[in-house]
Amino acid sequence: MGRTQGEGIIPPFRIEDRSDVPVDEATSFDGAIDASGWVLGTYIHGLFHNVGLRRAILHSLARRKGVRLSLADEDMELDQEYDKLADWVRNSLDMGLVYNIAGLDRP
Repeated sequence: MGRTQGEGIIPPFRIEDRSDVPVDEATSFDGAIDASGWVLGTYIHGLFHNVGLRRAILHSLARRKGVRLSLADEDMELDQEYDKLADWVRNSLDMGLVYNIAGLDRP
């Protein structure tokens, strides 16, 4: 939850309701995208659970970078991606230090 403010903000999404409450013209826009189109933010929870949207965004980014992606449906499974992210974080951070800073005992 929040409010997006700033100069030149372009809201990329238009929503119909918030928590099953209809919105009006002034409150129907959500998020922000910068002028380059490379930076986007939104308050829409679960947006990337939509496989089609995730695939479209990844292909769009790949095109902008001049590469081609061939993504099979199994490549788009969230659990696998979360596991990969967790492995990357675990291997990239000093987890002992993280636990120590949080005042927790390491399992």
